[in-house]
Amino acid sequence: MISLKLVKQWLKIDWDEEDVILEFLIVSANSHLLGSGCVIPSVDSPDYQTYELAVLMLVSHWYNNRTGVDDMNDILSKPLTYGIQDLILKLKAIPKPILGDVHA
Repeated sequence: MISLKLVKQWLKIDWDEEDVILEFLIVSANSHLLGSGCVIPSVDSPDYQTYELAVLMLVSHWYNNRTGVDDMNDILSKPLTYGIQDLILKLKAIPKPILGDVHA
């Protein structure tokens, strides 16, 4: 799973007061991707960076919009940005490993 250190670098956070929130968002992003039908690639897969970027973008979106609403519209009812949607589609396209396949 993606590290708290990387998420903090991505968000440019150098304090520790929000570590619990960030860890929660990391787990939530991972669950969101799995629930969307994405395959989480192994760390040594070339697709792993796509997974990392999707988690970083989701965490960033949720962290920066944590109230759930903005001044004009309900953030939670807005579709995810094109970039996140594109990454989710790429992760969903990764072939799922077959149980018992020693090469997966």
